[in-house]
Amino acid sequence: MLKENRWLAVFLLSLPYINDTFPSNYFIYFWIQDFFKIISFVIVMLLMIRKKARISFLNKILIFSCVWLGISTLINVPLVQDHIYNKFFYDVLSLIYMGILIECFADEPDPLINGLMLNYELALYPYCIAKIFFTTEKYPRGLLNTLILWIVPAMFLAMLRMIKEKKFVRSAFLIVTCLLTVYKVWSATTVASVMMIYLMFGIGYLLFKTAKIRIPAWLLLVLAFAANLFILFVYSGGEFKLVDFFIERILGKSTTFTERDIIWKEAMRMIIEKPFIGHGSRPVVYAQNSFGSVYIHAHNQLLQKLNEGGIVSLLLFVGFHIELVRRLDKSRCELGRLIVLSFLFGIWLTYIVEAYKDFYLFYPVFFIGYHIDEMLVNDKRCI
Repeated sequence: MLKENRWLAVFLLSLPYINDTFPSNYFIYFWIQDFFKIISFVIVMLLMIRKKARISFLNKILIFSCVWLGISTLINVPLVQDHIYNKFFYDVLSLIYMGILIECFADEPDPLINGLMLNYELALYPYCIAKIFFTTEKYPRGLLNTLILWIVPAMFLAMLRMIKEKKFVRSAFLIVTCLLTVYKVWSATTVASVMMIYLMFGIGYLLFKTAKIRIPAWLLLVLAFAANLFILFVYSGGEFKLVDFFIERILGKSTTFTERDIIWKEAMRMIIEKPFIGHGSRPVVYAQNSFGSVYIHAHNQLLQKLNEGGIVSLLLFVGFHIELVRRLDKSRCELGRLIVLSFLFGIWLTYIVEAYKDFYLFYPVFFIGYHIDEMLVNDKRCI
């Protein structure tokens, strides 16, 4: 049965990973997640060996990043603090797993896309439908990351399914549901990300169709990281009126990014303390503002990498993205490439204000993008 319905295998193997972000009142408990995570990992590794699939250079950078973070954690955190090591182990397992799963099924794109998409649908629909139709209060604060992490890859997979299989109804329903939820809860990070995704896709599609111009992946990466550094170190401070207008009037937020500037300054102070080795996995950032005094992350992905693993972690993180865009710029599958690139741009912009605890849920976008030619180039409809 599984051989004939490979999407079911992908669905079952990725279920304990993708549904990590369920709120605590869902029926999946941590010990169940942990057990099935390990089982899923072993099965996928056996499949890799059986299929003689090779681990990509992108995945090797990721694995080395995890090893370095482990070294930093061992240096900084006493072994008696077993809760940190337990969390670190499952975080690393999740990160590496998402890459290996996609590389294992890269030669079977239809089952991969459908199996992953079903997971995101399972995660999204109950919450989205309740939020759109039945509740009016402001969404719980703890679901901010959940919205970003579920919605972006879910829409990405739905769009890939449209171009790969020419199946529109279910895919369109998922995209529309996600968009309605985004604008109902009005999370500025998610809204800005989705706006940039579809703006970039529209511009890129028009340029290619009218003038055969391809937007370079490296250019978007540079723009996104430059915007990150600009906001991080300059903030806008009332001098850049266009930026202020976008933040205050369009996104409805303050130019301090909801007092994130306080958190960033404290994270920078911690980075100066240990610039090379970092503070280990998931350092606590202490910052006193009107929302609270302790944050488990730096609310900025670049600062988070520096804080956790120092300069080495940041270089590996940047190197991971450079390898990804290098491969994308060589892609022959223009429509698939453009979809990947648009969603990557949206994800990169979220690095400015967030540093996700379940960051691995973006990795389907990264690794599918890296293998987009293998998955789509033989289908003439996708060129």
